[in-house]
Amino acid sequence: MNATDLRGLLARLGACNEAVTWSDGKTLADVWQTCDRADWLLWLCGRMAGEDGWPTRQEIVLVACLCAERALKHFEAKYPADDRPRKAIEAARAWAQTAGADAVSLEEVRKARRAAAAAADAADAYAAAAAAAAYAAAAYAYAAAAAADAYAAAAAAAAAYAAADAAADARSAFGQVRDAEMKVMCEIVRANLKIRALENAA
Repeated sequence: MNATDLRGLLARLGACNEAVTWSDGKTLADVWQTCDRADWLLWLCGRMAGEDGWPTRQEIVLVACLCAERALKHFEAKYPADDRPRKAIEAARAWAQTAGADAVSLEEVRKARRAAAAAADAADAYAAAAAAAAYAAAAYAYAAAAAADAYAAAAAAAAAYAAADAAADARSAFGQVRDAEMKVMCEIVRANLKIRALENAA
């Protein structure tokens, strides 16, 4: 996908102005290889989920869980007895990994999502961001199962965004730590989500 086509795609999908400006003049391959915002990559995959050559909703849920999981240590260090954020990630992952009669129900994911939101409400500022990352991962699973793609894409992005915030707040060095955490999550996204169109173009 050349730069012109990518710009048109981002406009149709409703990408934020910052992302559109950053990607201007870049091909999809350029963006995928050089972007250091995991939330942008997850959002794009979330909006394109199920399209030919793009990851499935289940694959994106699993990667959102990996990103959100990075924040758990920041929550559990302050609230070791509260397993609601961890349970939310586990429910989202279970939904993505099961099918048929053994499938985790949407009701289970919904309950886990609500519990993680309650944990975020009860936590102090930096731990709340970690719980919010878990909530977002479960919210993406719930929305993806219902094929609510626009909301799902935002939730997938929020999982990475909140995880990065949690790491930054925990270390009291917001900018540099947050950016470094985003870069780590970008590598997680690139390692676990494949866009067939890029492979075919290589």
